[in-house]
Amino acid sequence: MKCPNCKTEVPESARFCTNCGESMTGITKSQKRKIRIYGYKEWYAITWDTDIFLNGKKVGTIRPKGVLEVEVGDKDCYFEFQWHQGFGIVSKGHCFVNSTFNGGLQLVTNRFTASIKAEYTM
Repeated sequence: MKCPNCKTEVPESARFCTNCGESMTGITKSQKRKIRIYGYKEWYAITWDTDIFLNGKKVGTIRPKGVLEVEVGDKDCYFEFQWHQGFGIVSKGHCFVNSTFNGGLQLVTNRFTASIKAEYTM
């Protein structure tokens, strides 16, 4: 868990922070933060899947109108979305999520430019 005073990581069993001496009594264990990613809602005759990458590692694939929940922890993270078809990648989008964001990401596509992006949701 983290010290509320200096933000140093301390053992779960610690009664005091090893860095600044702050009392850890009553501090709850850090919980894993999860971000929900919602697939694009736009209608297409052919629907393409979207690969989701978290800090460069693939964490899943989402179908149109689907939902994917990704555990991100308590640090800043970087998402990449790759919209692909059988023959290869059609488009890529990127999104930065800071350590305080607790909402979701809605994928949005543009049929004319074949682009994909994420919008922050709550």
